[in-house]
Amino acid sequence: MSAGEFKKCLLETEPDTVTAFITEPMVAAALGAVVPSKGYFEEIRRVCDQYGVLFIADEILTSFGRLGANFGMERFNVVPDIIATGKGISGGY
Repeated sequence: MSAGEFKKCLLETEPDTVTAFITEPMVAAALGAVVPSKGYFEEIRRVCDQYGVLFIADEILTSFGRLGANFGMERFNVVPDIIATGKGISGGY
């Protein structure tokens, strides 16, 4: 979903009925390590801020240095409202 499609979806469903946008910094298992296009997360962050939607990063697979930074979102210069972590803490078990 592009940022424009996300915004259109928000407006169609009324922004006050949407609580959060949840995403992985890099889709690993479902698509095989697909990286979003340049500027994608920055634009999604802007739309979330504009409409009061939480930006949640699912970093179960990408946190604690697995992408070369503490958290995968750091590679995209975006600070999420919430980060979900897990496997990296325990070594992946």
